[in-house]
Parts: sequence; structure tokens; C-alpha cells
Amino acid sequence: MKCFQVRLPSFEQLSRPDQTRLVLGLVSFFAHLGSCRLLTYVTPWKLENVVKARRELAVTAPEEWQRRRLREEVQLLRRVAKDRQLLKISHYLLVEDDDVSAADLAAWGVYAEEQAAPPPLGGQYQERVDHLEPVIRDETGRWQVDNSRPRAAILASHELQRVWGARRPLADLVNQAEGPLVLAVDLRKTRPERVEMAANSWQAVAREGGGRTVNPEAAKALQAAEFALNADGEAVHEARVAILILEAETARLRQRTRALARRLTPHMGVDWLYGYQQAAAELFAPVARPPGLPAGHHNVLSSGAAMMAGVWGYGSTQTNDGVYVGERLSLSGGGSRGLYYIQGWRGQRPHHLNAFGKTGSGKSTNIRALLGREAEQGTQIIILDPQPHVRRFVNMFDPDTVAYHRVGYGRLTFNPLDVVWDRLDQQSDYVRAILKIMLNPDGDVPRRFTVLEVAALDAALKATYDGYDWADLLADQSQTPLLELFCKRLQSCGQAGRRLAEEIWGLYVAGERAATFNAPSSLDTRLRQPVVVYDFSPVFSGNESSLEALYYFITLSSVYREVRANPDRRQIIFVDEFGAMMREPSLVRSLAIMYKTFRTFKAGMWIADQNPFTLAGLGDKALAGAAPPDLEQRLSILRNTTRTLAFNLDYDDAEQLRLLYPRQILDTHVNFLTRAEAGQAVIRSDDEGTDIVYFSLKSSEINYLMGS
Repeated sequence: MKCFQVRLPSFEQLSRPDQTRLVLGLVSFFAHLGSCRLLTYVTPWKLENVVKARRELAVTAPEEWQRRRLREEVQLLRRVAKDRQLLKISHYLLVEDDDVSAADLAAWGVYAEEQAAPPPLGGQYQERVDHLEPVIRDETGRWQVDNSRPRAAILASHELQRVWGARRPLADLVNQAEGPLVLAVDLRKTRPERVEMAANSWQAVAREGGGRTVNPEAAKALQAAEFALNADGEAVHEARVAILILEAETARLRQRTRALARRLTPHMGVDWLYGYQQAAAELFAPVARPPGLPAGHHNVLSSGAAMMAGVWGYGSTQTNDGVYVGERLSLSGGGSRGLYYIQGWRGQRPHHLNAFGKTGSGKSTNIRALLGREAEQGTQIIILDPQPHVRRFVNMFDPDTVAYHRVGYGRLTFNPLDVVWDRLDQQSDYVRAILKIMLNPDGDVPRRFTVLEVAALDAALKATYDGYDWADLLADQSQTPLLELFCKRLQSCGQAGRRLAEEIWGLYVAGERAATFNAPSSLDTRLRQPVVVYDFSPVFSGNESSLEALYYFITLSSVYREVRANPDRRQIIFVDEFGAMMREPSLVRSLAIMYKTFRTFKAGMWIADQNPFTLAGLGDKALAGAAPPDLEQRLSILRNTTRTLAFNLDYDDAEQLRLLYPRQILDTHVNFLTRAEAGQAVIRSDDEGTDIVYFSLKSSEINYLMGS
């Protein structure tokens, strides 16, 4: 039997039509599944647990500035935690079919990770009349009550009544839990021929003796069987619901069990199972058919099973590690439904993030707040930003923590021949991409190289790098040969090479830009400080804006080289206005390779832009069939990005996200994004689903970032 930890999109954050679509998808899922068991673990807890964990993190942080900033988070959480109680909820699916995989479940909109469910009862338990009591052997070999573990009582269904909905009864049972409990739903598919035989059998006894007297039980069973036979796309399952209530004191356990039985009466008949508590405990273990239980399975259609599984969309596991974002929003009930943390660093899972949002939506402010919180926990932050107010972010940190660089024409030198890639063929592709921009200084007509020009450039690059040790060039950019030498090598590479050499020489060796591009690079990419900021505002606001993509790309490539040289350092590279590079097709291929390989070196790429059209290149023309030539590379970037963060967007931009992630961005999220207030956002994650959150800012973040 295989076990998956599972979840659906939060039902409290979805409109009724999206809820209906999800349940209809689950109907198909359960129609194909032979048997399964659904387990839900519920543990009420107070936010003091989170406050305690974050306080311990603050105490153990190595630097004073980190401890100071984490203490601010503790103060923020304390204000939230004054009278708030949350639920820690985990959902599991146990299936007998070993061929079922997490990818199969994803096809039905179920987020799944193969993971064993913890046993709800650890150690030995002794059966009492109406509950189970934890016991342990003492030194003499006798069984003694073990008060360090909870007592348990089990309720099990003997009849399912009325119509079950997405909320009642199981979702409300979970969300209104007054103490620890485990919910188990056991499903076994009934063979169609058995349903037909049952219908024939009940037909014969529906009218007693063939007369006018109606047998009510037989008529009820006949009606259910006929309905099952006539339901298209449905499957009939035998279902049983069991609830395990856990409590430290016996009196409190009995009180909760009675109250729960009364609350469930309108929806199902339940038994306390006097004398069967030990046997009923097997309903919470991965066994095919728990033995020794009285009859209690009841026929339900796959739509009923889907409603039972709808509880996956209510509640979620509350974590207190990772980076604090804010609070989950409940659209149906209003207010908060718990905290939200970004869980970024897990094995080789790439910590890449795309952020979109209109001006004034809170994108810049809250992204920088998240970057600051990553820095607090030891992640090195490298920022490429075109906005002059990035200086305000720099001021959040102690001076010896930050390396700040203003990048622009006349300020720093860039050698386009600096070695970034391990192999000559990769390096040649990289240099050609740069030269396409350099030889199109006005940015009006995209530069294209002929076959002869490509051959000449490759030959000249090989001749230029000959005689140098490749490892030395990767490690020390001061040794890199200059454009002047490259042009001389290019002169001897045929007529095409001579033409290119004259063009490059006139613009960048003899021209006014020679001081910037025909010199050893002075850009500092050694990444020695915890926070490294490259301020590109002089480029984006000056008279060289046509070269903004070039400055961005050379800097990012130099950072990429340094990241590869330090593979064990946890890093995030944040690029604002990332679309400046995506407008240059010659750069997209290299960017796609960076995305794929950054994760190998524990580096996350975070990018931000106004809308997803720029990144995806899938505007109206592309959707009509005129896709950009570099579409596959653009989609590769999207596929390797595990998390999307969207603030307020126009409808067309929000709809673009839905087209890119149809199983995760639903109509509800599109509608929410068009009216989201500042600081409200939708966060999509490959393996954590989609949530609607409200960012919370610390006092220092408010002082330094608000209004940026």
C-alpha cells in the first residue's frame, strides 16, 4: 500500500464554481480508484508555538543584525498571537494500487508527495469499554497506565444520511476541532454487477409478498441501487467514516466524544463501538480490510467520495520554518486562516521565483522584505535593480554587511570577453549574444549574424583564447584578453571577419565607448558580503538605455561565474525589470541555461516584472499562433521556476497566468488579482499549491521600504 501526503487548493479561497470544478475532477478520480483510505490529522495549537520557535532562531543567529531583525519578527507574531488559535492539519491518501504516483494524482488537481502517515497511536494501548488507555510495563512486568500519552476514543459510522456538501460534515468537523483528532474515511469500490444484483434482489422484496404493503428499508435500498445504475461517469463505493479522538483526561475524552456524536447526527449515524475500540483502531493503519468490526460500510457514489475528499481543501499544515510572508486570507469566512511561510531550500528543489504586479501593488516593497528575511537566515542576497530607491533597501542593513555598486557608462568597465562558461563552444555562444547587442547600439533592428560571420567569430575567439589557461581565465578576469586583440584576430578570418572587426573597432576600440569596453573589467563580482547590490539606475535613466540589457546580462553572467565557484553557499539572485533582457532573443538561450544550472549550486533566481507577458513571450500574437522563435527557452525558464508571486494585475495579465498554470491558477485567483489591494497576493508553488496571502511588514521594513 502506498501513502501520499495530499492537499487541494484551499476551498475557503475559491468561489463556488471553482469548488464545483474541483469536486467534479475528484469524481473522475474516485471512479478510477479501486480502494483507498483517507486520513486527516488535526492538532489545534496556539501561535505561541511559532513565537517560541522563531525566538530560538533569533537567539542562535550568528550576527547581531540578524538577531535584531528576527526579534522584530517575534514582536510581529506576538501581536498576531494575542488570542488566535490555529489548526495544524495534515491529509494523507493510502492506496492499494502500487502503480499510482504523485504525477497521476496531479492530473486530477491533487497535490501529492509520497510520504508515510505517522501512526496516530504510538506504543501499547489497553481496551476499556468505551476508550483505549495507554499502558506500559513496569519493572515487575505488570501493565501500568502511561499518562505521558493521550487516551483515545473512536466513533464509527453506521449510516450516512442526507446530502453531504463540500463543507459539511467533514470539513467543519476538521476546522472546528476542539482537540487532537484523526479522521479516517475507508473506501472500497463495489463491482457493477453486484449493484445490479442488489437492485434485482431489492425489487423482489420492495413490496412484501407482492402486495401493496411497502417494505421501507427495501424500497430505500432499491432506490439507492437504481440511482447508482443510472449515474453516468460514477462508480459505487462502500464507505466508512471513523473519528479517533485524543485527550489526556478520560472525563474530557468522553465529553468531547459525546458532543461530537451529537453534532454528526444530522449527517450520519455513529457508534461509539463499545468493546470494539481495539479493532476500530485498525481503521487508522495501512491494512486492506480491518478485521473484527461490526457491519458499517455504506454505498456511496464517487461524487460522495469526492465530497469526503473535499476536506483536503480545508486547513493546511502550519509550518514555522522557512521565511515568514504573512497571513492566509479566507475569502468565504473573512479574516485570517493561518500563517504563510515560504519553504525554499529542500534538496535540489530550485528556489526560483517569478514576481509580477502593477505599480503601487506592493511588489517592490514586499519582494525586498522577503529578500531581507532570507538574509536574516543566512542566505546571501545579490540584487540587480534599476530603481534608485534600492538604496533604501541597502540602508536596512549594517554598513559592513552590504556591498553596494552603482553600475553605468563611465563608472565601471566591462570586458565582453570575460570567461563565464566552462567550454569554448558555450563561451562562444555567450560572446556572440553580447556582440549582437553591442553592434545594435540604437536598439532598433535586431542584429543577425550570417553563417560566415558566425564561423569568423568562433575562429577569432579560439585564436584569442589560445595560449591562456582556461581555469585561470575563469578564476581571474584580470587576465582576459581585450577587444583590441580580438579584433586583430578577427581581421585574419576572411572578408566577413574583416567587416566585423572594422565595425567593433570603430565603436568599442577606437570610439568613445572604448574606455568602458576595451579594458579589464572593474565590476566587483566577488560576492564577499552577505548582501550585494548592483544599482543600475544610471543605465536605465541615462542616455545609454539602449544598452541596459547588455549591462544587465554581463553583470548577471559574472555573478553566475562566481556562484558556480562557490557551490555550497546558499544564495538568491534577484533581478528587477527582468524583461529588459527577455526582449533580446540572443540572451534568452543563455538565461534558460542559467536557470537550469543555478539550482545545482544552491542558488535561487528571483525575478520581477510588471506582467507575465514579458517573461513568457506569449502575448495575443503568440496565443493566436505566432509564437516567438525562442518560445522553448522561455517555457524552460517557466518550468524551472517553482514559485510564482502575483500582486494586483490587469485582467489580461492575470488571465495569462491562468493560461500558463491552468491547474493552479483558477478563475477565483484571476478575479482576485484584478481587485487585490496593496500587499495582497496570490502565491503559486509547484508542490505546495496556490494560496491567497496578505504580507505583513516589520517595523524596520515599514520605515525603509514603504513607498518604494
